[in-house]
Amino acid sequence: MEWTTAQTKAIEDRGHTLLVSAGAGAGKTSCLTERIARRLVSKGKYDENGVELGYDINDILVVTFTKAAAADIKEKLYKNLAKRLAETPDDRGLFAQLMGVGTARISTIHSFCLDLIKDNFQKLDVSPSVRVLDDTEGVQLKKKLQKKILDDRYESEDPDFLEFVESFTSLNNDAPLEEMLLEIYNKLRSFPDPFEWLERMIVDLEKETDFDELYDSKLGIRLKKIKNKYLESIFELLDEAKEIAEAVSNPAYYNHFAYHEAACETLRNSESYDASRQAFSYKPSNLYTRGLDEDDAARLRFLKSEISDNKLQKLAAFYENDSEAVRDELKRTVKTMRLIQSLEIELDRSFREKKRELGVLDYSDLEHYTLELLREADGSDSEICLSLRESLREIYIDEYQDINPLQDEIFRRIRKKNNCFMVGDVKQSIYRFRNAEPSIFMGYNDSFPKLEDAEDEAKLYLSENFRSSRNIINYVNEIFRKTYTAENGASGYGDEEA
Repeated sequence: MEWTTAQTKAIEDRGHTLLVSAGAGAGKTSCLTERIARRLVSKGKYDENGVELGYDINDILVVTFTKAAAADIKEKLYKNLAKRLAETPDDRGLFAQLMGVGTARISTIHSFCLDLIKDNFQKLDVSPSVRVLDDTEGVQLKKKLQKKILDDRYESEDPDFLEFVESFTSLNNDAPLEEMLLEIYNKLRSFPDPFEWLERMIVDLEKETDFDELYDSKLGIRLKKIKNKYLESIFELLDEAKEIAEAVSNPAYYNHFAYHEAACETLRNSESYDASRQAFSYKPSNLYTRGLDEDDAARLRFLKSEISDNKLQKLAAFYENDSEAVRDELKRTVKTMRLIQSLEIELDRSFREKKRELGVLDYSDLEHYTLELLREADGSDSEICLSLRESLREIYIDEYQDINPLQDEIFRRIRKKNNCFMVGDVKQSIYRFRNAEPSIFMGYNDSFPKLEDAEDEAKLYLSENFRSSRNIINYVNEIFRKTYTAENGASGYGDEEA
């Protein structure tokens, strides 16, 4: 097979933790298996400095997100090695590597976690024969426990709880509330220390209520960044409208936009949140296009709609209430979060007790127990972690865009600075409903230097698509360039991501 320049770099690179952003049809699985195969056939070979170029198949860990994907990688790796062995049938080392594919550590993250737990069950309050709950069984069990908790709260007639319930239920139907609480619980469990994290979030929110000027609070600082982002875009549109009016030497065509310009200047220059709210009291004149070329008139109508009905309307939503009303709303939110916190802690306790009674774990437990094995109480790496890290020559992780914070913490602990191969494509993240956090992948992509500038950690793009026709690729890229922007919560879409 003939490899592209980028694919060759991904396959041959050594000495880096490499984040590979691989678009659809870029051949990422083929690159991953070829890279592993070349390492395996290089066992017993050394560079000029005496460093071994290869390793044994038992010295690697390959993790992906589905059993089917793990089986696919094993199959492709087996075929790759079998083809090489056919060319050198007397190579006993290669034969041993081939025979090791079936038992190699190529699995889902939960299989990896379960194996580690069973190997170290004596360090945990877990039976070596523990059973893993399937998703359906776990959901039904949590729903049953959640309903009992809510029923008990109803019986207590706690006024704060009853007020809370009124905000999230209607027509005596608790289903939306139960669904929300379970969704929050599942999200919390995707963090390394869920309830410590939740406590920090609530405390931070409480601090947000103590401000003299809203713009000086963390909330206000974030709001100013949002405001400035919108204003930057609006001023560009206003400049375009001004150019159309100036081109025909008739400022009347800009009169409508002049009101928006004044409002935006007020927003840009205001040092106070409440003063900024005054900008939305401006009432623009009607748009005047009489006598204007139809194309220019259509463009002005579009600019009016984009500024008034889109951007300014969205921005105005952030300024609907005065600062004291915002403070009161924040205090109500803190009160609500404290009540949610108590319900989630109670659910967690009940769920843990029930699982212990049944002798089962859920998938999230596998990750949490794995992290417990990998770190000491003070947060430092455990002996198990250090031993595992030392034993792994390289770690390969597929679909990294669908990782969650807890899984990322596990991999961050067991990898070295320069021995991890993480491949993914944030545009293909499909597991948000399972608490995947694509911002983790985006964060690495933003912080890692390009391969040619890297020391330990690097990024590389596989952008060439071998699956689709050029017309389809160009069409999709054009759409993504316009929609996959930082303003829409994405990382941007340049030529490298296309």
